[in-house]
Amino acid sequence: MPEEVEAVKYIFKQYCSGVGIERIAKNLNEKGVRLKKSNELWRPYYITRMLRNEKYIGDALLQKRVSVNFKLVKNNGVAIGENEEMF
Repeated sequence: MPEEVEAVKYIFKQYCSGVGIERIAKNLNEKGVRLKKSNELWRPYYITRMLRNEKYIGDALLQKRVSVNFKLVKNNGVAIGENEEMF
C-alpha cells in the first residue's frame, strides 16, 4: 500500500511540475514500480486515466443519483426530501 501511495504522489507531483505523461511512465518503469493489479509496466494511458479520475483529483460528486419514490412526488415533479448534490 505505501508503494501505491508514493506512486500516485509521484505522478501528480511530476505532472504538476510540467513533466510529460510519457516521461512519467518511463521514469516509473525505470524505478521498477509496477501496476498493483497486473504487475505490468506503466503506460501513458494509465497515467492519463489516473490524472483524470475524479477520485484521485478530489472532485468526486456524491449522490449523483437519487432514487425517486413516486409515492412521495409532489405535483411539480420534485421528490419530497430529495437530497441536493454534495461536493
